[in-house]
Amino acid sequence: MGQNPCQVKGMRFGKPIIPLRLVYTTPKLFKALLSKGPVAARILVTTKFAEYKGGLFRDIAKENAFSHTVLAVGYTDTYILIKNSWGTNWGENGYMRISINPKENCNLYLEAFAVM
Repeated sequence: MGQNPCQVKGMRFGKPIIPLRLVYTTPKLFKALLSKGPVAARILVTTKFAEYKGGLFRDIAKENAFSHTVLAVGYTDTYILIKNSWGTNWGENGYMRISINPKENCNLYLEAFAVM
């Protein structure tokens, strides 16, 4: 057996990844992206966010909030389900149900990244 990788002449495999970055999305557009797969989103973190234990989260980001990236993985009519990188001891086993209302979700729709 040789050391050359397997090849099929003239054939390419896979599909190119096209990253999509949206700034200032809307709830409708955000849900459309989520229907295709997870969406990385920038959020402004408040103390209330950091101390989240469960339930529907509602908060308004203030000027002293810092930027953090989360992964939106699902939604209902009332909330977006996000996965945080802070481990399973945070929130609901590492997840948060955050309000779908842009006036009370820490600027979740400010910047979103998806792969199409």
